[in-house]
Amino acid sequence: MQEILNVVKDIVYSMISSVVICGLMSAIFVVLRDFFAEIYTTDKAVLEYASIRMVHVLLFECLASSYEIGGAALRNWDIQ
Repeated sequence: MQEILNVVKDIVYSMISSVVICGLMSAIFVVLRDFFAEIYTTDKAVLEYASIRMVHVLLFECLASSYEIGGAALRNWDIQ
């Protein structure tokens, strides 16, 4: 029973840390989106579209970490 509680604790810790780190990274990219878009192009229309696209994609990036980290956290546990 203690082993199962340790697994649950590890999964919860992994999920919380992944959402926090992903949220921080997404916030950095959203705040500096013009800088990152200007690395690839200087066209104003492309920069505007890239900025809108980055915001829409990065808003939901934390959802991906919820299923990616959950599955990865369960991979190496052998509970009998």
